[in-house]
Formats: sequence, C-alpha cells, structure tokens
Amino acid sequence: MIKSVITNNFIRHFLVILFYFISVSGFSQNNKAFHIFYRTIGDKVEIFYDLPRNSDTLDVQVYFRKKSDPKTRYLLKWVSGSIGIGIFSGKKQKVVWSYKKEPPYLFTGSGFYYEVIARKIDRDL
Repeated sequence: MIKSVITNNFIRHFLVILFYFISVSGFSQNNKAFHIFYRTIGDKVEIFYDLPRNSDTLDVQVYFRKKSDPKTRYLLKWVSGSIGIGIFSGKKQKVVWSYKKEPPYLFTGSGFYYEVIARKIDRDL
C-alpha cells in the first residue's frame, strides 16, 4: 500500500514537472509583439510593432481581430515588410497591408485591432 502511494506521488510530481517544462519551452518559442499601432494611408494599412532585440530568426504573422467578435482571427495575406521569416528584432518594425485585396466581410462590426505573433525558427532545421 505504501509503495503504491509513493509510486503514485512520484508519477504525479514527474508529470507536473514535465508539463511545466513543456509549457515554458512552448511559451519561449512564441512571442507576442508589443507597442502595436497602425495608421491607414489610402488603400494600405501600416502596422508597426516592437520585438525584443536579438538575432533570432523568426516567423512573424499578423492577424486581423475584432473586439465585437472575439472569434475572428484572420491571417493577413496581402502584406509586405517585416513579416514572414527573417530577423525582425527591435522597435517600429513595419508591415504594409493592402486591405482592399482581402475579403470585404472582414470589415463588418467594430473595434478592429491587430495581433502580431513571432515564432522562433530553429536554424538547425
């Protein structure tokens, strides 16, 4: 009976530690950008963001979001600038979005904002 309790406690602690390390390593691989702001110029939207300074190769993606519909998360397709795979660390990284080329249903509702996700790319792959 005591051996069974010790084994169960060991397994429980092992799983907790394992899940902790998985969650920590996953968190460090994906980073949200900060200080995100944007401006509209003609038929383009310029989206600016900051990332911590480093020399990591990143895959940067920008999502269109709506406060009025939290389920809406649209990956921008007609973009250029500091997006995709590259080294994009530092302040005021810029993405230019040709929003008129995207589906018009996106622009219903209100409270639009952008989410910028940077995933670290392993250079050894």
